[in-house]
Amino acid sequence: MHSWRWQAAGEVIADQRPFVERNNPVNKRSETEYRVILSVCNSPRFNSAPPSQIGPILSNEGRYLDSESAIYCVLRKAKLTRFTTTIPNQVRMCYISSQPSQVKCEYYKLYMIENLFSRYLTGWRVHAEETRVDKSAIKKRYAT
Repeated sequence: MHSWRWQAAGEVIADQRPFVERNNPVNKRSETEYRVILSVCNSPRFNSAPPSQIGPILSNEGRYLDSESAIYCVLRKAKLTRFTTTIPNQVRMCYISSQPSQVKCEYYKLYMIENLFSRYLTGWRVHAEETRVDKSAIKKRYAT
């Protein structure tokens, strides 16, 4: 009979892994770093900007806060992530694509409206050129 390490005298020993004391990782963010990230993200300058925009702006100024994904983790931990869609048709996105025509160097503009929640196309239109009037008409048409 084999003597396995999780058996003692024929009985199975309970798992002791949850009770082991573990050291914190060396690269764990300190509480001050955590507070600095939150204070920068909540400052009036960056209050409505996502981390994908905060990082490059600070890099241009010669400051490095943290990586974009790490900033998202801090915001998620502090429950400060906003603009999460929970139902269909809550948030829509508009894409504009140039499609070739029969005439050389002339393109049609394809406007596509996509539902962020389901990733389905909810509408589309084709126009000869891209104008502000077309964009506003499409926004009004697919707003509801």
